[in-house]
Amino acid sequence: MTKGDKMSKSNFIKFLVVSIILMFSILQVKVYSIELNAGLFYGYVSNFNEEAIAGYPHTEFHNGNILGLSIVIPIERGRGLELLVEKYEQQLVEWAESELDYGKLKSNPILLLFKYYTIPRQIKGLFFNFDIGAGVNVSSFEKGNFFKQFEQMLPDVAKWTMSTDASPIFEIGLGVGYFISKHVSVSFD
Repeated sequence: MTKGDKMSKSNFIKFLVVSIILMFSILQVKVYSIELNAGLFYGYVSNFNEEAIAGYPHTEFHNGNILGLSIVIPIERGRGLELLVEKYEQQLVEWAESELDYGKLKSNPILLLFKYYTIPRQIKGLFFNFDIGAGVNVSSFEKGNFFKQFEQMLPDVAKWTMSTDASPIFEIGLGVGYFISKHVSVSFD
């Protein structure tokens, strides 16, 4: 990632403030007739990068689990504004070997999305969704035992500092799901 790709802390704060103002302005407009749709989800995330560390084609991130919270404010039937907060970790490996613990990339994307979704005619039924939006990914890297042990063996020589920066992200998503009951659904996004 080049210096131009990184989002500064001030731009990150500006994005968060604008997102919160936008969310609250919608809440104020529909304050008496608002219906929030909230969801907690757990799933699987995969990485499509060819290399985890730029210039090292034999490095990759192992797939990991994802946990998230979604709050949708319906604007009109089948359309809404979604605030999506996710958390996931991916282990850094070399040559697809996970025996060496290099560390974990911890990501926390925060997105504001416009969402279009179908609503089943009955209480139970199939639904589809489409979303598009942008946000910021706040990440950190946790050193694994490989780097920690190396630093302990050579304390005066080996010191690695691994830093990450918040970066802008964009999302286009599609999903399909099934309402089991009026308030519970299972989906694949």
